[in-house]
Amino acid sequence: MRVPRESQVKKYIKTIRQNLERLEALLKEPQPINLDPRPQDRRTELLEQIYVLGVIDQPKLFRMLDQRRIPHAWIGAQSRANYLEMWTAAAGNILYRTTEKAIDELDLGRLIAISEHSALSNEVLAEDWDSQEDAAYDQL
Repeated sequence: MRVPRESQVKKYIKTIRQNLERLEALLKEPQPINLDPRPQDRRTELLEQIYVLGVIDQPKLFRMLDQRRIPHAWIGAQSRANYLEMWTAAAGNILYRTTEKAIDELDLGRLIAISEHSALSNEVLAEDWDSQEDAAYDQL
């Protein structure tokens, strides 16, 4: 077995130090915050609404599609993608609901409107505003 020469060892140590410095620089860089990597498209928006409703009947789904000028063939496309499930109720009504695949892949149910975020924070801010800790600052 051949023993590395001192110059080779120094070269390897220098390379390791350079790589370590690069890694440390990467850790110090601010990371961009990406809350939603996918912008919400029309399909996701409709599936979100169906998810929130739980179940939707065919006439109501047709009205929602017509309001957005989306062809009714959208239903078949979502069914083939396994995002939308269809069945016929005992009364003969055709009903739809989102599938587990759609919930998982599209994060359905986790998308909260910005107005809901502000409403949530208003209550917390009101509690803090009237707290004893805040009152101590009011006396200064």
